[in-house]
Order: sequence, then C-alpha cells, then structure tokens
Amino acid sequence: MAKRENRKGLRHFPISVSGILVFLLMAVSGFGQGPLCIPVEYQTSPFFVHFRGAGNPTLVVIHGGFSSTLQADLFCCEFARILGQRYNIISVDYRFSSLGGGELVDVLRGINLAENRWRTPKSQIHLIGASHGGFLALMAASQEEVGSVIDAYGPTNWLIQWRYVREHRPDILKRWRIYLAISRSACRDMNLEFNQCLVQRSVVNPRHLQGLQEPILILHGAKDRLVPVKESKLLARELKKRGRKVTLVILPQRGHAFPLWKGKPLGLVERLLKEEEGR
Repeated sequence: MAKRENRKGLRHFPISVSGILVFLLMAVSGFGQGPLCIPVEYQTSPFFVHFRGAGNPTLVVIHGGFSSTLQADLFCCEFARILGQRYNIISVDYRFSSLGGGELVDVLRGINLAENRWRTPKSQIHLIGASHGGFLALMAASQEEVGSVIDAYGPTNWLIQWRYVREHRPDILKRWRIYLAISRSACRDMNLEFNQCLVQRSVVNPRHLQGLQEPILILHGAKDRLVPVKESKLLARELKKRGRKVTLVILPQRGHAFPLWKGKPLGLVERLLKEEEGR
C-alpha cells in the first residue's frame, strides 16, 4: 500500500507488525527517547497511535473542531504521556466530511483496529471525545459495543446547536460555513430537509440512544459559550429514562475546550476507567 500524504504534509504509514515492533523497541530502549505516538494508516483511515502491546486495554481518543492532523497528534501524545503506561492509544485523525459522515467511519475503523489488529476485547476499548469528538464518540458507541464512553462538552442535539450558534455565535457560522455547506449537500442527497437531517444525525435521536448501552461519563463546563450545557443535560436525562449507567458532571468554572489530561477532568476520566477495569 502506498504512503498517504495527509493534509499537513506528514506521512501516515500503513500499519504493520514490523512498524509497531520498531516503535516498541524505540520506546523501551530509550533510543532518542522514542516517539510517544506514530502516524499509521488502517483501512485507508489515518491515526496516531501509542502501542503497549496486543491484548492491552485501548483508549480511542477523538479531538474536537475541524479535521486536524495537528490536533490528532496532540491528543495522542497528551494521553500517551499520562495514561500510556496502562493503555494503548489510538487518536483518530478524522477526515473533513459532512456531519457524521466519513468522519464517523474513521472512528469506527479506530475501534476495529483495536479489536481486530490489537486484539483488545470490546469491553476494554474506551472512547474519549472532546466537543465534536464527543459527538463522534457517542455516535460510534451507538453502533459498536465498547467498554465505556467519555463525552466532554459534545453537541448532542444538532437542532438546538444550530439555533444557538445562529442566534448567539454568528462568528462560528462564518468559520464553519464550508462544513455546513457539505452537510446541507449530504442532507439533500438523502432527500431530507436540513432540520430533519439535523434531528436524524443527533445523538438524542431515539434510534441512536437505543444503541448506547455502555457506561457514559459526560463532562461539561457551566460557562460553555459554544455548546449549551442543556445539550448534555438532555442526553443524561434521556439515557437515565432508558435505565443506562450515565454520570453527568458540570464543572462550575469551566468553559468550552478544557483539556481532559490534567486537573479534575483527568481525575474523573481515570476514575471511570478504573471502575471499568474492575468489572
């Protein structure tokens, strides 16, 4: 398979046993300190990975915002630095696509990589997503069984989100205009009016809620001015009505995009992971 040149000029190499072996040898030998994460390609989807060994628990981490190789690399390195002694890390370098389209396919392939190539049991694959990555983590978990999901300030109802940014954050609409344009086009291809399409692609759609059986931790900042806190409250309420195990933590002094690898958010993440390890 040919090397894939990605958006930022980095190269993603097709994943192979030899490539992972070289990574492990560099990491344990301390040669040049070894890279925390390396770029790989699996089923044509790009990832950054930190590999401890086959059969180990795996965190599939998903950054927020636009498609960004730099953010995918950052997420991998930060989680590997803190949790890499206990977990394999797969950071999804998701493509630029319509809402919940090809980007979701990339996340599902990350789960597939952990299960089928790294032999991690489904119960030990944990999804962690921030903002748009939280949305993608929840949507992926509605389709594939995993051990748990951590959603940090992710949009759960696109109709509420669309109305909120239109009224309160016109600056966001300008930055996301291309994304909105291709999402509208995808909706037209499905013969759906835009608002109908937003409802269909929302996590709180009953069809997606039905598939969310995993323990879920939801983190949200009370001062978030991008994704309304009520979206996380709505998701938690709907999941509890269905008897699911869900914990909602609203952090009083936090806004949007707080990091998950330090402070109280990290403590909450580690607590859920330890609980699931003990099952």
